[in-house]
Amino acid sequence: MRELSQNELIILRGTLCTKRLYRGMKHIPHGAVIWEDWMEDTLTWVNQEIEEKYPETPKWGFRTN
Repeated sequence: MRELSQNELIILRGTLCTKRLYRGMKHIPHGAVIWEDWMEDTLTWVNQEIEEKYPETPKWGFRTN
């Protein structure tokens, strides 16, 4: 398995942060689930990978709750 590039990690972080905006939403059409609990662990992993491998990447200021 190959490692993800800096751009791939940034895209994943952005996608996961956007999906997290919909965490706990009750009135989504067709009962779609946009954020699931396991995604939090993935977001944490992506942020750690970015910090370890690409420390020059700007940090995102987002709430954790």
